[in-house]
Amino acid sequence: MSSIVEFPPEIITEIVLRLPIKHLLQCRCVSKPWCRMIDDPRFAKMYLSVDDNKPMSSPSSSIIVLVRRVLTGTFSDELYIAEDTDEGLVIKGTAKIDLPISTYYAQNPSNGLVILEYDSRHYICNPATGKCLLIATESRKRLLFGMGFSLSSREFKVVQVRTYFVVGANTHSSRFEVFTLGTQGRRTVGSLPYRLRCSCLYFNGSLHWIVHYDYSNMSSESFMALRSVSFDLDSEAIGEFPKPEINFTSKLEVWIMKDYKVKESWTKQYSIIRSQLGSYWVEPICLRKNGDLLLHVDQEYFVSLYCKNHKARRHEVVGLDQEPQIKIFSALPF
Repeated sequence: MSSIVEFPPEIITEIVLRLPIKHLLQCRCVSKPWCRMIDDPRFAKMYLSVDDNKPMSSPSSSIIVLVRRVLTGTFSDELYIAEDTDEGLVIKGTAKIDLPISTYYAQNPSNGLVILEYDSRHYICNPATGKCLLIATESRKRLLFGMGFSLSSREFKVVQVRTYFVVGANTHSSRFEVFTLGTQGRRTVGSLPYRLRCSCLYFNGSLHWIVHYDYSNMSSESFMALRSVSFDLDSEAIGEFPKPEINFTSKLEVWIMKDYKVKESWTKQYSIIRSQLGSYWVEPICLRKNGDLLLHVDQEYFVSLYCKNHKARRHEVVGLDQEPQIKIFSALPF
């Protein structure tokens, strides 16, 4: 008698729907039926609609690391998938990218996908399978992208923000265009009277950007004009997002909003002197499983910021050659 217990297909589907993306992709190798099930577009919609799998609802342990090797007059980039551990970021393997290029720019991960740009061509890529989809052909100096899952329509949407200079007004404007994966064409849904420059964050069914009116003036008064905007993927509405009352100081401050869109719920969680980090250029990557904050400093190294004592320490990358020509260009939670 066989010792293998066979579960009904609907039970298997319910179990697989709750797996993290990295384990889900491993399940594609179990059998051809499992591979067909996971590759089915209907499964993708069900997977994205399961609340337990929302990418920003829990601490992240997998990181995509873009490593740039600076050679004589040229660059060579490679994507790695790393696991966050107490010992550091442990390289687990090389991400698959089915593109004939050697250098690229990565931004805005969402639901296991990432946007890559090379030579004014923008692709949505799955680092685990290597599949890529061309979505735009224009310089990233004028384009920003965001992507995420619409909970009401159960569709995966891509938002393209196009910036341009308004002649006569001496200012910039940002136009929002939306298209749904699997469909043709895109539509303009609105605009903002300023220029977006930073990458966005997908959370709670919306995309979020921090914007600034005047990047040439980085004074304390100028930082008070900082704004946060959001784009609701369900209603496709653009709106301002409440920000905390902050001041430009020599310290790095991290604020947490405990109740979504409630300004009074902003709470200062961290405050650390920037000199402890060794640089003023700091990029938050993700919240670690132990509650600490992982930071990327100067596009060179990582720092773990302890939530209990607000102290920082280097977070090493294990399994990566420590060569002087290697630069950790960017890192994204996966």
